Amino acid sequence: MSARCFLRRTAALAALGGLIATIPIQARSQQQTQAVWGSEVVRLLYAGRNVDAVQLAKRLAETAPGPERQSAFRIAAQTCVTAMDVDCARDVLETATPFLQSLPASFR
Repeated sequence: MSARCFLRRTAALAALGGLIATIPIQARSQQQTQAVWGSEVVRLLYAGRNVDAVQLAKRLAETAPGPERQSAFRIAAQTCVTAMDVDCARDVLETATPFLQSLPASFR
């Protein structure tokens, strides 16, 4: 590898590091919180605590901030299906309906 190529790659990595450093800390913490909740739901399901997992998943879907709602609804829906809980699925659908209707037609 030539020195010029090495310098280009180093500069590109430094620029990428600078861009990553500008991501707001709050966005990272929200994503980590959702990941923790998702892993907690999975842990509860594996432990056989389906009722607790369903309650946590529904709370996650209800309280998720706007940008994270899609993945929160996905986690909640998968939890309902895994727990074979029709009432949970109905509740998650009712919670998701306003969000789904607010999306542009091209995303529905």
